Amino acid sequence: LTSIRFLLFCTDRSGFQDLMFEALIRLNPSMIPKHQEMIEFKNPPQVNFGEIFIGISYLPTSERFTININKLRYFCKIEKEKKIDTRLTITLFHNGRRFLQKKIPLTLNGSTSIDYEIKDTITENIPQNDIYSVYVHVEFNSKDNSFISSSSILLGENTRYESDWHKMLEYPRQTHHRWYPFLG
Repeated sequence: LTSIRFLLFCTDRSGFQDLMFEALIRLNPSMIPKHQEMIEFKNPPQVNFGEIFIGISYLPTSERFTININKLRYFCKIEKEKKIDTRLTITLFHNGRRFLQKKIPLTLNGSTSIDYEIKDTITENIPQNDIYSVYVHVEFNSKDNSFISSSSILLGENTRYESDWHKMLEYPRQTHHRWYPFLG
């Protein structure tokens, strides 16, 4: 290790990048400590913020990808007179670039029901050779007078839910439903 290079980019919504700052810091042996130290990262506890019931399917013949957003459950207990404004954002990425985003506003209230019905569908044309580089990001944001919370899940190759993605591709023409937890 002889130098460290810092680059700062400004990226606009279309993905174009402008280099804003660049610095190269030369290191000499006196700046590098002679000993090595092992750093052990601990797994933080995962807090479940609630769950979302989603169905995903892909039709290879028509090259159609469908997401069914059905229900939310196990969110914080809400008093009967109280309402919390929330927003569910579903974003599709291809090779790291966003190509579709849908925002679904919701109001959670203190009803006796645990499940909140959504019943929304997103359908997008995705070619067969591109489906492997598509990622689905589902984000849940809630805002109250006393707190703001956010949590998300990611579906696709090399993610926590990679097995669900492979099931969808191996068994086309079937909708694969599952409860996905929002972890914090």
